[in-house]
Amino acid sequence: MRIIMIAVLSLIAGFLFAEAGNEAPPSPAQIAAFNEKKCTGGDREACMYLAENYYYGRELAKNHPKARIFYRHACAKGNADACSNLGAMLENGEGGGRDWNGAETNYKKSCDGGSGLGCNNLAVLYERRALKEPKFLGKALDAYNSACAMQYEGTCARAEKLAQYAETDPKKKLENHQIACSGKDDLEACHKAGTMHYLGDGVPRSVAKGAEYFKKACDGGVAAACYNIAIMMEQGELPRDAKQILATYDKACDKGDARACSNAGFMYINGDGAPLDQELGRALFEKSCTMKHNEGCYNLGNVYETGAGVEKDTAKALEYYTLACTYEHKKACDALKAAKAPKKGGKKK
Repeated sequence: MRIIMIAVLSLIAGFLFAEAGNEAPPSPAQIAAFNEKKCTGGDREACMYLAENYYYGRELAKNHPKARIFYRHACAKGNADACSNLGAMLENGEGGGRDWNGAETNYKKSCDGGSGLGCNNLAVLYERRALKEPKFLGKALDAYNSACAMQYEGTCARAEKLAQYAETDPKKKLENHQIACSGKDDLEACHKAGTMHYLGDGVPRSVAKGAEYFKKACDGGVAAACYNIAIMMEQGELPRDAKQILATYDKACDKGDARACSNAGFMYINGDGAPLDQELGRALFEKSCTMKHNEGCYNLGNVYETGAGVEKDTAKALEYYTLACTYEHKKACDALKAAKAPKKGGKKK
């Protein structure tokens, strides 16, 4: 649920005291009657006061259906924030049924009226719709740009990110990634630029440029970029250095890449790039498997089947092969089938 932002209004009790000629605090009924009269007379601040009080339950008891009514009155009288708040109530089904079309209409009205909040809420609504209908990405981007122009917090960065996804021309998309990567904060854009160069998506394929962008992303802590660098070294696309490959896998694993944990574990189990350390290898397979990586689970099962640094344990091996098979690892599924197959004995003459 999106939080409804409020515009704090200080009306009313003083006016009510003066009108009533009474020093006693006004009752909720008096407050409501006084402001309803002013709202009906065209005072949009009185309408907003009632809407916010009924929404939050301050001087008046909380009443979301009434809050809708008075946000609608304030919106009709030109309060852009009221239009946005009404849109949020319609979107979230507060005070009545959900109405996404009504939410969109009121967010547009708010945005057109100069509310950065309204533009932001409109953008978020479109972005959610884009999950099913990609055509709404462009509309979301336009709304974020409008909110950004009004300096609404966080929307400029969101507009920049969304521009990368809304763009369909590969060359332009790559350009957007590279521009975002040139800053200090969007290292994921560096990883995406590296991927496009490495795969030749929209530009001639370049392993060197791919590696350049992957390295920047990896240095900034993007786990998948570190994994890509290590794989490129293993495949000989970059100079192969076992110690550096293992160090890069370790870094990716530390940042949460399950594939890297499994590959690092394999190198420790075999003493490749570091002294043989079967216990550390097993621990890394376990970490990978915990993150539901099928290869990590399969390798862990193999450790218990062969007794690599542990006692052989067929039950545990089958347990991890079962997990790996659940995650669609073919060799693990084959190992399970072989374990369940009836044993064929020889015949005596």
